[in-house]
Amino acid sequence: MTKPMLISFKAEHILAFLDRDSSVLEEMRFAMQKERGGPAFTATLDGKVIGCAGIIKMWPGVGYAWVVFGKDIECYSVWFTRTIRAILRDIVRALELHRVEAVVYRDNKRNLRWIQSLGFRQENYFATKYTQDKRDVVRFEYIS
Repeated sequence: MTKPMLISFKAEHILAFLDRDSSVLEEMRFAMQKERGGPAFTATLDGKVIGCAGIIKMWPGVGYAWVVFGKDIECYSVWFTRTIRAILRDIVRALELHRVEAVVYRDNKRNLRWIQSLGFRQENYFATKYTQDKRDVVRFEYIS
């Protein structure tokens, strides 16, 4: 079985996760912000993008974590989780972050469990109609 490899994140990697109903222009604008906002990487398998993640430095000491992955990552979920956990620690140390924030869709039970496995703690509330499409999210924090 081929093992995934990490490469530097590029905005066009996000195109691998867009469906026909997505606004490509809007998604690419967000992808460019992610590319310029801080350290990020892409997981590939045989040249195919299977996941992207990174941290956008919002201001000194505080970052915002993001991740996008496709169904192909499921076969490598342990590898991906361990890899992200290690990279998260390295980025926090390198950028001297004392807080990293993240949000997860409130109705995505799998991702709610997964982010906690990385060491994030749920904050005391969720945000109603947080996204552009008015979805609710649960807010998380990683404190170092």
